[in-house]
Amino acid sequence: MNSSFELPKQCAPQIRKFFEYWDSVRGERNCPSRSDLEPSAIPDLLEYISLVDVSPETPRFIYRLMGTRVVRLLGNELTGKPVGTGVKSSELESVLQRYENVADNMTPYYHTDLLQEEVNDFTEVERLMLPLSEDGKTVNMILCLVYPRPQRLDKNLF
Repeated sequence: MNSSFELPKQCAPQIRKFFEYWDSVRGERNCPSRSDLEPSAIPDLLEYISLVDVSPETPRFIYRLMGTRVVRLLGNELTGKPVGTGVKSSELESVLQRYENVADNMTPYYHTDLLQEEVNDFTEVERLMLPLSEDGKTVNMILCLVYPRPQRLDKNLF
């Protein structure tokens, strides 16, 4: 199912490293379980990672943990809060749709966009969302890497 997923060639090396680690621990399965992950294998990425619980109840997506850089980027410590907390209301539906896509289709999701937070809608990030499953059938967690892209200066200003 995930074998057709490919990252763009121009993605950040950290995104590629994160995906390759996840891909290596999943083996022939659609996705690994949380217990397959060893944080010490990717210590330089931990501050950019968040882990989201997926529930059959509402709210469906709850932040389980957030790396220190993610907290700074989003402007809030959101551990224990529903995904979408702090997101601009006009963007909430599209944010939740990404999580639903990963959970319902057991497939990775990558994109580049400006953050859509009420306190930060100006930082461009790359985001990779990866499914985790304890039983191999249902996604029960989503592992995310949010990596800020380098700020580009507008050459017309200087």
